[in-house]
Amino acid sequence: MKTHLLQSYLKTVTQEMEDDYRRILENVKDDPGTAGDQGEENWKELLENWLPPIFQIVTKGRILGTNGDDTPQIDLMILRPEYPKKLLSKKYYIASGVLAAFECKITLKSEHFKKVFTNSKSVAEVSGKQKGTLYRELHSPILYGLLAHSHEWKRPGSRPFENFKRQLVNADKKLVNHPCEMPGILCVADLLTSVSSKSINMGSFGGEESLLTTYFSCPDSAERTVSGSTPIGTLLSSLLYKLAWEYPSIRTMASYFREAGVSDVGSGTARFWNKDVLSEEIIKSIHSNKLTNKTGDEWCFGFM
Repeated sequence: MKTHLLQSYLKTVTQEMEDDYRRILENVKDDPGTAGDQGEENWKELLENWLPPIFQIVTKGRILGTNGDDTPQIDLMILRPEYPKKLLSKKYYIASGVLAAFECKITLKSEHFKKVFTNSKSVAEVSGKQKGTLYRELHSPILYGLLAHSHEWKRPGSRPFENFKRQLVNADKKLVNHPCEMPGILCVADLLTSVSSKSINMGSFGGEESLLTTYFSCPDSAERTVSGSTPIGTLLSSLLYKLAWEYPSIRTMASYFREAGVSDVGSGTARFWNKDVLSEEIIKSIHSNKLTNKTGDEWCFGFM
């Protein structure tokens, strides 16, 4: 199968990120603060170059809820195009103007997962729960995620894919109390990108049966070799897709990235939820079969 040119472009970006990582490591012991700042700037530049120019990218700030509560410091944020220019220089960003927020790490370690999941919950709480549609009830208004250059599992026999997946599943089980609190995207540039997925089990509504399934997709190295995709390709494709729920104008581009095969699909460990996580209105819609996708339009019935 012919390699899509877009895949080639993204492999070049991956190599550039690896080169940046090596340069940062040379200085991290002498000046860890500057090294961390440089890592955030790498990701900021990447997103500015690959996302539609309507979005504004900022680093280091807190997200401010309508009640005055705020999050811990966030490393990188994607703001709405409508974000007030006067407020861009402030380091408290109003929640309604933030589309996505990311924790940035130079080298991901096992102990970082707790902070990522805790911050994801904090962002979901400050932004407030959404209602009205199935998609809105299952997702925080602000996508939260992780961006890391590399990881600590590099010794012989360390099995980095398995380590990542185990930490991910354990943190989800211990810290996530509602699907909207899940981190949306976790990218390690030289390993994998994991994406949260949520789906309804049509026909299972009552008693102890599970209504909803969630999991984090985690491709393995063999899958990536076959597909020719990269973790950064999966990051950009998934991020475009998630942003396209809010901005229909970029849905064509989001679909193109998916169809071009730049992202991994992967699989994950399923977690089952009962109907208590959804409103009565949505449950009634499920019972009455009103959520059936009759048009074939993925934007009408997706749960990603």
